[in-house]
Amino acid sequence: MSTNYWQLADDYIKNLHDAKIRGCNVGKEIKIIHSNRAGRIQKILNFFFTSSRGKKLFDFGCGVGDVDFGLAKYGYSITAVDTDDRAIKIAKTGNREFKRKINFQKIRGSINYKNKFDVVIFNHVIEHVSNPDKTLRELHAALKPKGILYLTTVNKLYPIDPHTGIPFKSWFDNHLYTWSNLKKILERNNFQVKNFTPWIIKNFSQLYKDSEQHSPIKFTIYKTIAKILRSEFLINTFTEVFTVVGVKRDKK
Repeated sequence: MSTNYWQLADDYIKNLHDAKIRGCNVGKEIKIIHSNRAGRIQKILNFFFTSSRGKKLFDFGCGVGDVDFGLAKYGYSITAVDTDDRAIKIAKTGNREFKRKINFQKIRGSINYKNKFDVVIFNHVIEHVSNPDKTLRELHAALKPKGILYLTTVNKLYPIDPHTGIPFKSWFDNHLYTWSNLKKILERNNFQVKNFTPWIIKNFSQLYKDSEQHSPIKFTIYKTIAKILRSEFLINTFTEVFTVVGVKRDKK
């Protein structure tokens, strides 16, 4: 019997360093991760579109495509790219298994699209690219006028580094962003910034129920933190992850 998509994706993700650090029991969680994360992304995109059917979506840094399979049910036409050959092969396996028509590609060099997409997903990727300004310029060019960039990234000030688990290491990582620096890099690359982090924190229990919180204890801690962080200043200072939408504006 051939190995199915979820087995391949599980094997790939559980060996990622980040997953090991977080103690992620991927075998029990990957389907929940994919469905709930896609659902949360869609809830935010619903603020901008009355209907997503037929909208063109570009996922830059798609990994094994698990989020894309979740987003596909909302009617998007999806192009998804990654630099990892193995991840793209696994994603294509999912395409065949689920009978989807997502255009998975290995990215080589620059992002060569022009005014093509309504939405770009840039999910926990900006901290991993070598030249974020260049990448943001290319993603800006790939969007249609007033297109939407959905971006998530770790808060530099969060006390536990997400990539190593070492306390306070993130404070010295030049690839991570504080809120003010994240806003600046998006604005100088011609995006109007809309911060959804406070909205997510205030609706945490609803948005993250039965999701990728990896233990009941951690979920309880997060719910408690969400109750404490009520002001936007505190949220932007102490949140673990920023969730931001950049709306494409004309270049200055």
